[in-house]
Amino acid sequence: MGNLQNLVSLKLDGNKWTSLDAPMAWSSLVTLNASDNQLSAVGLGWLGNLVNLDLSTNQLTTVDLSEMGTPTLSVVDLSNNDLISVMGNTANWPQVPNITQLWLESNQLTALGDLSVLKALQYLNLGNNPSFNCPSLNLPSDGPVCRNSNCGNSATPDCGG
Repeated sequence: MGNLQNLVSLKLDGNKWTSLDAPMAWSSLVTLNASDNQLSAVGLGWLGNLVNLDLSTNQLTTVDLSEMGTPTLSVVDLSNNDLISVMGNTANWPQVPNITQLWLESNQLTALGDLSVLKALQYLNLGNNPSFNCPSLNLPSDGPVCRNSNCGNSATPDCGG
């Protein structure tokens, strides 16, 4: 793909990509949309400036957001995949402290670990993850993030906090 050091936004949605390994030349990316593909593997290691990531509607089972080492990551949409793991090690959430929106509906997630470390988190959607353990989130159950999370497909979820 040549010399792309100044590339800030990339739309790869609606294709039939099966894997994506972000090259070093994409290190200036702020927005990556690779939704609606057939991705089963992603390598995001060079995306240290990323703010918006959309990998929704693919075939991903794991995504490790911490491999990017990006404190700028804010909006993450991983909905409509087959995810069983988002961080690999749930203790890695502090490496992405500025996430404000986390879209994880329609996956196979059972736990995410303690999300109370994500102080900037304003929106979380966990609907349609049938076996998800809501109390593992350690979020205030009466707070707006938990109340609007659809966790356990419940209007009044218990998020453990």
